[in-house]
Amino acid sequence: MSFKLLKNLVLAVYLFLGGVFLYVQYKEVEVLSLGVEDNDFLKQYYDLKNFEKKWIELEEGSLEGVPSSVSEEVREFEFLLSVLEEQQEYDASSEEVSLIREELADMRVAILSLTREKMLFYIESRVEADEKSLSAIDQAARKSFLAFVVFFLVFGAFLVFLIRSVRKPLDEMAEAMREVRKENFSYSLPIDEERSDELTQLKRDFNIMIRKLEILHRRTEESREQLEHDAKQLKESVVSKTRFIRHLGHELRSPLAAISSFSELMLEGMHGDITVKQEASLQRIMANAQNLLDLVNDLVDQAKAEAGSLELKLEAKDLKAFCEEVLESVKIEAEKSGLKVIYHASEEDLVCDIHEVRLRQVIVNLISNAIKFSKQGGKLELRVQRKGGLAFIEVEDDGIGISPADQRNIFMEFHQGDTYQKEKGAGLGLHLSRQIARLHGGDITVVSEKGKGSVFRVQLPLNNQKV
Repeated sequence: MSFKLLKNLVLAVYLFLGGVFLYVQYKEVEVLSLGVEDNDFLKQYYDLKNFEKKWIELEEGSLEGVPSSVSEEVREFEFLLSVLEEQQEYDASSEEVSLIREELADMRVAILSLTREKMLFYIESRVEADEKSLSAIDQAARKSFLAFVVFFLVFGAFLVFLIRSVRKPLDEMAEAMREVRKENFSYSLPIDEERSDELTQLKRDFNIMIRKLEILHRRTEESREQLEHDAKQLKESVVSKTRFIRHLGHELRSPLAAISSFSELMLEGMHGDITVKQEASLQRIMANAQNLLDLVNDLVDQAKAEAGSLELKLEAKDLKAFCEEVLESVKIEAEKSGLKVIYHASEEDLVCDIHEVRLRQVIVNLISNAIKFSKQGGKLELRVQRKGGLAFIEVEDDGIGISPADQRNIFMEFHQGDTYQKEKGAGLGLHLSRQIARLHGGDITVVSEKGKGSVFRVQLPLNNQKV
């Protein structure tokens, strides 16, 4: 059914309902008008009743306010009364005066009887009028009741027709929605091509939407399958890379260790005396071999972290004593670079769950970076303090600093900013340090200004127990 037709039908129902009410109001006005007309009977009745009371009390003289229904008899009575008065003036003891008096008495009784008859007549007329009014009211009520019964029957039938005509397509659409939720995009609503109402158009639009959803679903499934395939390949690639780096690390560690060992033996004179230039060359060989060995170790650790196999067994340790010990192990190197080393720790106890080797690796890496990028005569400060439920290890220097652009990417793998020096690392240290810090339940952040130095802050959750 068209919604426009539905609107017109509802309007027609309302007009019909208004007509029924107008008819009922008209009948009520008609009944009330009958009641108004009947009010004349009441007036006549009360006029006669008042006249009766005055007539009974009357002794002599004229009477005012006579009802029209007995006015003629009263005028005759007044005329005869005036004749009596004239006769009394002429001869009060005559026989004619006695006769007139007797006639006046009879007439007075007759007028009283006539008044009462008229009163009875008006009472009967009023009763008859009331009966007519009641009859009219009863007929109007019956007609109104019948009209409402017919209206509700017709309106009920109309509602049933309306509900069935509207609910059927809505039920079909609800069923279609349930099918769509089940990802059955091949479902479509039946359409009567001969109809062009709003519900039919809605069905067409719904079927078009389902077709589009089917296309999107198919594309989504294809993309999901492709993503799963790519993820699988990426995982296999990571596993292969990790395996390769581990194997490479194992293969490189042995010759690097041999190079370092033989160079150390030669420096100690185990294979004869060496010249000053040979000693300098051997020391450079040992330093480069150690740098290469550190790089291999970082690559292996990074591969383990990416594969999720870098597991840490944490133990509760005194963080202040641990950091002071780590600083002492690298203090000589910092002082050789002309840096002033400062250590500051809060007075309260700081106990954290840590992996000593890995956390030492993080702190040494941060201190080594501070040494590398600081100038002669600068300072290096290590602070250990508490803020809330966290412990903070801060490494501050007054070196060359880091630009804002580099600060956003500094913890990325293999990232080297404008502070990069060819002989000073491959860009793995900070990335690996952040991963180790996160394995401790913490993190690493940096605050720096170009040309004014940097502050690297390691945060770790506190363990409230005492060591």
